Amino acid sequence: MSREAEERPRPKAERRNPVIASRLAREAQRVSTVSQVIEEAEPPLMLALEDLERNSCRYIYGDPKRSDYGFCGHPKREGSPYCAAHHRICHDAWQPGRAA
Repeated sequence: MSREAEERPRPKAERRNPVIASRLAREAQRVSTVSQVIEEAEPPLMLALEDLERNSCRYIYGDPKRSDYGFCGHPKREGSPYCAAHHRICHDAWQPGRAA
């Protein structure tokens, strides 16, 4: 954490309301977890829709309205449309009490 962030006064709502402070802390943890998963994930294969196979990860990169978008394409996690890394980002990191 930067020195500026440490010295920044907390918003009044965060100081007064422990529920808000708790939610902000959980959100910060989720963002940290997602960032870590992204750093550790393999680069996407950027497959076109027609090149996806039955077991290909469906996580999309880019804007489908543009020609340079693609899909992850790595093998899917069992029971998920995504590979393990993208499943963690899309599901586990956003469910309270579950480690990503």
